[in-house]
Amino acid sequence: MTLKEIPQRALEPLVELCDLLRGMPDGEETADSIFRHFLENMNRFADYFFDQPWPKEYDFHRAVSFNEEDFGFVEGGEGEGEFVDRLYTVCLKKNINLEDGFSPLGFFWTLWAFDEKFVKCEVGLRRFKEDPALFAKSLLGWLPFPYQERLLRDQSRRIVSCWGRQCGKTSTIAVKAIHFAYCNPDATVLIASPSLRQSIIMFDRILGFIHQGSILSGGVARKTRTVVQLLNGSQIIALPCSENLLRGFTAHLIVCDEMAFMPEEVITQVIFPMLSATGGAAIFLSTPWGRDHFFYRAFMDPNYSVHHVRSTECPLIKPEFLEEQRRNMSEEAFRMEYLAEFAEAASCFFPQDLIRGCVDPTLEFLDESLLIVI
Repeated sequence: MTLKEIPQRALEPLVELCDLLRGMPDGEETADSIFRHFLENMNRFADYFFDQPWPKEYDFHRAVSFNEEDFGFVEGGEGEGEFVDRLYTVCLKKNINLEDGFSPLGFFWTLWAFDEKFVKCEVGLRRFKEDPALFAKSLLGWLPFPYQERLLRDQSRRIVSCWGRQCGKTSTIAVKAIHFAYCNPDATVLIASPSLRQSIIMFDRILGFIHQGSILSGGVARKTRTVVQLLNGSQIIALPCSENLLRGFTAHLIVCDEMAFMPEEVITQVIFPMLSATGGAAIFLSTPWGRDHFFYRAFMDPNYSVHHVRSTECPLIKPEFLEEQRRNMSEEAFRMEYLAEFAEAASCFFPQDLIRGCVDPTLEFLDESLLIVI
């Protein structure tokens, strides 16, 4: 391969990027025309584009670092069209390597980093970073319902999501966590639930979204059963609501799943301090369960952004099913589970705080295959 060539294996991911750009809401070009335009710019700006050998592998810090030559090249154009052409050429150049060929995700990371350090340019691709709903549709192929879009686009630092059963709150928050981690380098996202099993349910949904396509999966540096680390330095960690296991983390985003069932002292004494140094955000989601708890007070707090969704609003749940459940359950239970109302069960013998205190977050279900029957 001569100096003025791109690696052969870069062609397929370049086509994938072009197909993604074609799907932009205001996109008017075809994927083929975008691809040809990229190749034309590589030749047009060959002195800049091919001025050094391609690196062996992708490196995030190299891809988001800019020198005087980069800035001078972008500034050398006249008019918005030429500016965008030169900016995209920088993004293409910094994400070509010999091992993978080309990183479509790195293209966005370079663009966003350049946008922050150089100038707030009117480039449509910034919308992937600014609009989690567009991110979900374009990069994940996931089409949210209107109430899910409202939550995805909510940029508040404190969000309360009180939703009825099967409204899609796990998928919605999983997408929001993915968007935050991929769009904010060196960020830590924590998923906390009453038990590790529940946190892993959310974590598995996150991994499912990431690995359903090649673009986001290409940004994974390392993963375990409870941790996924990205090439941009961000990480998503699933943890149980255990004071000993939660302490010590500093977070930029914390998701408390089924928060109404988490001990209140862990929320106030362990979780909130994690956000103190970062000015981070917290998302509290749950079906309601009792009014003598932080989740209810947060739900009623005017300083919190509250999303209240009943199961009747989910297009996937048929009215006939809800009527069947209303007949099968007590009125209080139906209102809590499906209408997302804080209805204290009149027939409850033990106080809900006592029941909540009996939950051990470190316990997991026993594998029945390991049982020995005598």
